[in-house]
Amino acid sequence: MRVSVRGCEVTALTSSPDKADEARSLGAYRGVSSSNKDEISAIAGPLDLIVTTNAPLDGDAIIATLGPKKISGSPTGSPTAVAGMLDFCARHGIEPVVEMFPMSQVNEALDRLREGEVHYRAVLKNDYLA
Repeated sequence: MRVSVRGCEVTALTSSPDKADEARSLGAYRGVSSSNKDEISAIAGPLDLIVTTNAPLDGDAIIATLGPKKISGSPTGSPTAVAGMLDFCARHGIEPVVEMFPMSQVNEALDRLREGEVHYRAVLKNDYLA
């Protein structure tokens, strides 16, 4: 299933080549390994917006994927943008992919996070209150 998000084709840049196929299965138009210079070069120029995480990236190669436009940065989206994203997700039944951990196993969760074994996001659930 390929999803057009507000009329846009989504390209998922991932530092893990194995996740490119998974990104497509989640609705991305294409999945591209951000660590593969040939794949990045192949998409040079057409992207309108890039949202990144703190993964190591080849900045020059990533910037080259953008068409001519303004570049800016923000540690988070604006409250209006976040509210719009949440509304869009609610209307389309889009849910986050998370790995749940009870709070009592926080050390195990942190170990998995440090080892890069957490799939997408780790969420702690309070299991101390009954």
